[in-house]
Amino acid sequence: MTNEKKILILASGGGSNAEAIVKYAQKRNLPIGFIVGCDKKQEKAGVYEKMEKLGVVVHYLPAPYGDHSQLSEFLKANKFDLIVLAGYMRILPPEIADNYDIVNIHPSILPFVYKGSMDAYQDALNNCDVFTGCTVHKVTSEVDAGERLGQIAFEIPVTGGIDKLKAKGLAHEHALYPEVISSIVFGTELNLAYVAGVAQDNLAERGLGITSTIVPEYRNKVFAEFDPKKFLADKYSRFEK
Repeated sequence: MTNEKKILILASGGGSNAEAIVKYAQKRNLPIGFIVGCDKKQEKAGVYEKMEKLGVVVHYLPAPYGDHSQLSEFLKANKFDLIVLAGYMRILPPEIADNYDIVNIHPSILPFVYKGSMDAYQDALNNCDVFTGCTVHKVTSEVDAGERLGQIAFEIPVTGGIDKLKAKGLAHEHALYPEVISSIVFGTELNLAYVAGVAQDNLAERGLGITSTIVPEYRNKVFAEFDPKKFLADKYSRFEK
């Protein structure tokens, strides 16, 4: 396909976000060609099986002791319109992070909450937060510091513990991430009210009862002007307005 976009998804584990992204594109017949790179061998990462079912090739790109030379050579040999981190548990070196178009999804309301955390949903639970969320952002050499591209906040369930919270978090991630990726590669507007509706559908399918919380700034489509710090300050005394 002449105008097909090429996307590299980097993953390290089960691949649920990678699966959601590919299924989103395939369901809509979007002109996107996917390749997946994984830093773990097939027997240690469920993403291989998920991608095989979807007809997507997975390349083993190990990064032992933080050595990303194999990934670097792979990127030099292949041209991608976008690189997507989907549960990729490695910190990319500056020569990659600062020289390619890369996005990531982080399970918190960036930039003020749990930046750099390896388990942000658990952090939110430990701090007795009322809300948490997920943020899609550009990747730079500074961890979780790139420009916000999409964000959604939702209520933390009062029962069910971390397993229920993570399940609800994934329902929102799977709604948000594909929409942001599509808006980037095709230059379309990100409709966060629509994302909230998809998240609600995901929750219903999984038997999880919670309503996505879209703050007024989202509904008015001025996401770039949304101030996460003010939003958090309205909810938690530990944040100053």
